[in-house]
Amino acid sequence: MSGEEIQVIYKLDNPYLSRITYKLKLNFKDKTLLERLKLREYLSKYFNIDKERIIIKKIITNFGGLESYAYVNVYHEPELIKIEPRYVLLRHLPREERKKILEEEKKKKLELKGAKKEKK
Repeated sequence: MSGEEIQVIYKLDNPYLSRITYKLKLNFKDKTLLERLKLREYLSKYFNIDKERIIIKKIITNFGGLESYAYVNVYHEPELIKIEPRYVLLRHLPREERKKILEEEKKKKLELKGAKKEKK
């Protein structure tokens, strides 16, 4: 893979949130790279930073096209990633791990709901 496959359309440095926001144009012939986890790994090599500091907000692909656009936040400090919405952070986990977390939360909600009914 060459660097020509990624083109930076705009770069916005946000010192208040300690991050850089990118809009990237992606030209991958291999569509498997558009999976969030693989793209995150590829971008970490491209930007030469740790993949834990990269959050991919959105990937847009037009039907039938080879071009895609990605909105990416790169954080200077990993602790500040917590500002991102929870659903975005869950998307960056492997599918099995994400499913496990959601099932555990669902069980906790059901237990709390059952405990409230017993009190009445």
